Parts: sequence; C-alpha cells; structure tokens
Amino acid sequence: MKKLLFILLIGLGGNFIHAQTPSDSLPAAQGLSNLTVVKPFMVQAKVISFLQGHDDLAVIQVTKAPDNPWNLKSGDEVLVTFMLKPKDSKTAASGDLIRGEMLAKMNRNTVQVDYTIMRYSVLTSPIEKSEAPSTDGSQK
Repeated sequence: MKKLLFILLIGLGGNFIHAQTPSDSLPAAQGLSNLTVVKPFMVQAKVISFLQGHDDLAVIQVTKAPDNPWNLKSGDEVLVTFMLKPKDSKTAASGDLIRGEMLAKMNRNTVQVDYTIMRYSVLTSPIEKSEAPSTDGSQK
C-alpha cells in the first residue's frame, strides 16, 4: 500500500514539475502579441441619459466628431462608459453638452464596439441655461 501511494505521488509530482516550466508559468507573456494600440479622439456630445443605477454608463448623442476608424459621426447615439470624473469641474448629468476624449475598441465576445470617454468637461448644462437672466428686455 505504501509503495502504491509513493508511486502515485511521484507520478503526480512529475506533472507539477512539468507545470513550472518558464513558458507555462507566464501565460500573460504569450498574450502580448495580441495587444492593440488604441488612440483617443475628441468628441462633443449631448448626454441623453444615464442608465438607472449607474453613474458611469450613459447614452450620448454625438454632435461633433473628427474622422475616426469607427465611423462615428454627428447624430450617432451610443452607449459609453465614463472612466475619469473631473475633479475641478462638475460631473456630467442628463442633458449636458460635454467634450471629451473617446476610446473605442471591438468587444470580441459581442462583436460590437465598446466606447469609453476617458477625460471630459461639461460645456453647458440645462440648469445653467434656465438660471440665466432673460434677454427679452421687458421688466415688470
């Protein structure tokens, strides 16, 4: 019985030793050849609405976009993830007009494009417009 257990342990030990070879212990190094460079591009967009329960997922409507490999143009509505919130300025809310750096990459699982807004600033807000004094010249 002891010999059988000893032989079994030696057999399993050989598999553990084999698993520690340098090529097997660094699976991330094999994935380096799959890296792609993503370049951000500037967009100007109106925030239509944030998804319920999320402060980082929103639907936006692009108002200005340069030529880009994803064929994103003015009038397109896309779902975006906001990554970096501005520290010194106001965070985006529904109805705001924003300008920011956008990244796009193909999601291999869904075969759709995932859009991310990295850094952004709020240009105008509907609240600011409603608080502005009227310019019609009439006073009562």
